Order: sequence, then C-alpha cells, then structure tokens
Amino acid sequence: MQESGLAAVSLTLPILFSLFGKLSALWWMYPAAEILSMGIWFAALKLRKSRFFKVTESKRIFRTELGSDPAEIGNAIEAAEAFCGAWDASMKQSYYVTLTVEEICSAIIANAFGKQNRLNEQNYIQLTLVARENGDFELHLRDNAKSFNPFDMVTKRILDANNTEGLDAIGILMVKKKAKQFFYRRYLGFNVLVITA
Repeated sequence: MQESGLAAVSLTLPILFSLFGKLSALWWMYPAAEILSMGIWFAALKLRKSRFFKVTESKRIFRTELGSDPAEIGNAIEAAEAFCGAWDASMKQSYYVTLTVEEICSAIIANAFGKQNRLNEQNYIQLTLVARENGDFELHLRDNAKSFNPFDMVTKRILDANNTEGLDAIGILMVKKKAKQFFYRRYLGFNVLVITA
C-alpha cells in the first residue's frame, strides 16, 4: 500500500503543478510530495494496526510435520486435540478437527505417498492448525506428493464390497459434509488444502 501510494504521489504531483503554467509553481511540488508521502505512510501504519490487517498471534497457531509413516498420525491427532482444548473448542469442533487430521493425512499417505516413492523422495505433510478469534478452527495441510486432492476421491455410496476406494472415502465424505468451507489447490509443486471447522 505504501509503495503504490508513494508512486501515485510522484506521478500525479508533477502533472498537477505543471497546470499552473509557471515554472516557480513546479518547485512547490517537492514539499507537497513530502507532506503527502508522510500522510500516506501514517495512513498505512494505522490500517496495518486495524482489523483489516490483523495478524494472528503465534500462540494461536499449532504446527507439526508428519512423514510417510501412518503411525505418526496418532501423535498429530493428540496434539491437535490438546490445542483445540486449550482454545476452548466445543466437543463437536474438537472431534471434527481430529477426524479431519486422521482421514486427510491417512488418505494422503495411502494414496499419494504410496504411489510416488520411486525416486526415494522423503515425503512429508505440514499440518498447521489456527484458532481464529471468531471461534473457528482452520486446518492447513501441505504435502510434497504428486497432485492429489482428497476431496476428489470417490465419495459416492458404496455399491459393492470390492470398491475399496469407496471404503477409504467414507471418512473423507464426512469431513467434506461437515466442513464450513474447504479449498484445495496445487501450488509450486505442493498440494495445499485449507479446511475450516
């Protein structure tokens, strides 16, 4: 904001002062530019402190990293549950967050990591949980697997016993239905998933 405001001042002031037609008026541009630049700078500082640019406190954020071993999911679930309890999550929210961590991480490990390890790359999932001030909990998952969106798994009703992807996708379907909102995108070689509870 500051940079674009200062650029606007430095571009428009010479034009405005040249309209006066006198060369002496052009010299007033410099003090005017300094005063306007200072005003824009103070306005940007005030906006940054306002609710529009409010930064989440670091203590409201929980981060952990999981490898490709499914046994690590249990530790992440316990830590996420403790974090939810520390920020007064309802039982429903706490259950949903732990269910989401379990189902999404399991799906990533089983479906994305399992098919990728030809080059012995070290797979990982970065899990970030944010306690928002409005009472919502936001779960951010980022992994370095091949392109994989858990919400694209077959989540229709299971028709027969041989449909193993359907069995795996029951938990994903529950996460999908109970989420306030969710978002997936492939960005710079990572799968990024954001889910709000």
